Amino acid sequence: HASILRQVEVFCYGTFNEYNADNTLPQLTEPQLEKLKHLTLVSLASENKLLAYDDVKKELGFSNDQQVEGLVIESTYKKLISAKLDQKRRVVEINHVIGRDVRREDLEDIYSKLELWAEACDEALGDISTEIDTANNNASAKKTLDFEFTKAQQALRTEHATEFVSGSGSLARNDSQFLSNEYQREEQRTGGT
Repeated sequence: HASILRQVEVFCYGTFNEYNADNTLPQLTEPQLEKLKHLTLVSLASENKLLAYDDVKKELGFSNDQQVEGLVIESTYKKLISAKLDQKRRVVEINHVIGRDVRREDLEDIYSKLELWAEACDEALGDISTEIDTANNNASAKKTLDFEFTKAQQALRTEHATEFVSGSGSLARNDSQFLSNEYQREEQRTGGT
């Protein structure tokens, strides 16, 4: 039963080369071999976002580029990966790949990476909070300045209007700062009488 358990492990997180290297494993059927090749491509794609045709051929025992392209196309249709074939450069550009099961010994590494990611998120949230506080402070300062400006402007207008009405100011009767356009036009039409 150990060989069957090992075969299950190969399908969970192993590769085609691992299967070929272990002579104790049971013989696979053609559909099982194809599935293992797809899963091996998934493993390769999760490690590198740019796969050279030669690396895929070596890992899967392929003899030509058409086999690589066929496997990539099949894997794309099965939604195992999202990729583009670059035949000129002979590479597979990986956009997205599904996850596979992980080995127990890989869990600590995954946990460490997640801790680093969480720390980076906390740092980013701190930076965002600082930016929000700065923006709020700037908005509050602008609001205060606008209020003070409006208040000073109103005080000046009140002072000038008071001088004008009392006649103590040196303002001309038709000073356009205080007179409406309609009043100025009427003054001009009647000649100021």
